[in-house]
Amino acid sequence: IIEAVLKQLTKQYFFQIPGSVLDEQCELVHAAVQENPDYHVYKSSADFQEHIKQLATKQLKEAILMDSIAYHEKISVSLDDIHSYLHLT
Repeated sequence: IIEAVLKQLTKQYFFQIPGSVLDEQCELVHAAVQENPDYHVYKSSADFQEHIKQLATKQLKEAILMDSIAYHEKISVSLDDIHSYLHLT
């Protein structure tokens, strides 16, 4: 449900992500993908870098939307909340 909501919100609200921020996120995504055993298969794809960029963009837009909602709704999360959630999962 959350994925569907975030997808709809990113379609409705347009905002630009600074290139430097996107570049940093691309590096983080690339580093995470390198940990995958299938990394070399993925990397051999002609559009590998485009997929990395699309995933990084999606992650940033979702983070911006969630931060905005949390700010406007005055939602805060404590360290205890995070620990409880991690224990739940």
